[in-house]
Amino acid sequence: MGRNYPVRLGIAGNIKASVDGLCQVMKGRRSSWHLQELKALQREEEAKLFQHAPGFRIVSLLRDVIPDDTVSVWISTLFPTGRKYYFPVLQQRTFLGGRGSSTIFYAVPASIGAKLGRPDRPCLCVVGDGGGLPMLGELATVRQYNLPVVFLVYNNNGFGVLEHYMKQRHGLEGSMRLTSPDFVQLARAFDITAKRAESLEDLRDLFLHHIRWDEPLLIEFKCPDFLCRGTSKSWKA
Repeated sequence: MGRNYPVRLGIAGNIKASVDGLCQVMKGRRSSWHLQELKALQREEEAKLFQHAPGFRIVSLLRDVIPDDTVSVWISTLFPTGRKYYFPVLQQRTFLGGRGSSTIFYAVPASIGAKLGRPDRPCLCVVGDGGGLPMLGELATVRQYNLPVVFLVYNNNGFGVLEHYMKQRHGLEGSMRLTSPDFVQLARAFDITAKRAESLEDLRDLFLHHIRWDEPLLIEFKCPDFLCRGTSKSWKA
């Protein structure tokens, strides 16, 4: 305690007993926080994020369309970088994600483990083409044991965050580009149902009307414009 940040009042103990005790101490007291002002600031921040941060729009969409008890497993790069701050976790032990770029290949095998650990809950794996491709041989395991994991592969033909770092720090462009395969055909080669979405509207439609969470399924989200504007309904079966 106090190793990373200075502590004014340190409390160590059983979390339930500690919280119950704090509730008794605070009973009848009023908070000095101006909750309405904080809520207004939150709404203002979210409005700016919707306009300027495409990743926030994707993360918000996923929260809207998946069941509350879905175990979601994320890589640490691409648009999921906003997941730590803006993805509401509604139930305990339903959010898994690695830390740092060294865990870029974490999500696919971790989602298999998550589904085996909680077979009663829906499971969503959110991964980029760069982070997912080296591990997609595990689709053979998914098919062999019929594990109903939904894989959302964001395909931008590159290591997106690493491309940004290489340009920012070393002035190199295109060094992190990839020639990615057709993930829909790749999944079907493993006899796994696969769909493609090319806009946020497509993605929402797929999750709301075409996912039952009771079979393995892969969605390739290939949106040429990262802002995902437009009203295309032409997701490809």
